Amino acid sequence: MTKKPRRQYKDANGKRLPGVTTVLGVLEKPALIGWAATVAAEATADACANGLPPDQARILGRAAVFARRDKAADLGTRAHAMVEAHFRGEAVVVDVSDPESAKVAECAQRAIAHIEATCDRVVAVEVAHSVDSVPWRMGDLPGYGGTLDMIVERGGRWFVADLKTGKHAHDEVVPQLAAYRHLWIRHPDGTDIDGGLVFHVPIDGENVNEIAIDSETLDAGWRVFCGALIVYHARGSAKLPREAHDDAG
Repeated sequence: MTKKPRRQYKDANGKRLPGVTTVLGVLEKPALIGWAATVAAEATADACANGLPPDQARILGRAAVFARRDKAADLGTRAHAMVEAHFRGEAVVVDVSDPESAKVAECAQRAIAHIEATCDRVVAVEVAHSVDSVPWRMGDLPGYGGTLDMIVERGGRWFVADLKTGKHAHDEVVPQLAAYRHLWIRHPDGTDIDGGLVFHVPIDGENVNEIAIDSETLDAGWRVFCGALIVYHARGSAKLPREAHDDAG
């Protein structure tokens, strides 16, 4: 499967806007730091046990973090693509030619079965939108863009939903869904959103863990996202003078 190009978002004047996940990148992620440390330490220890010199083992350990991250992202992207194609009414090509492809296909099928069994319908899939500005207490904030996984209807209520395929779902999904809710409300086809749903379907798991997020929690997540948006745009100006960096070198 060809990897999708990174989506770009622009305002009405053609100026590039940050995406939701890019904005949320300013938030602290202690779980990610611990995961990276564990992967690097294990890979380094294995390399040393296999006779590599410490310097080479350290390089291998560092590379293992990025390799593991990229592999997980690729498997998740492939599962997302299968779920997206299904709910778009497109043909879904199921590849079980190797163990990893089989896991991806099984993960996607679990997600599809759960969504079809618990939701009345999938209203929209893979919706990309951007806003030029964000209303805030002390004046408008700069805009942003994003691509939400899906909008689903359940019992006459509409939810912004996200598919997660990693081992764990993290708190960051709350401001993420809050940002997507705002984009959907301001989308030409948008309507009110009653809450959020996380369909946690681990690639290496067997079950589907659905996490419901009520409107009040999304409101709190929206405040977190706006705070991250302020930091994201402000930090470009909050830097030491260039000569300070040069002197340090």
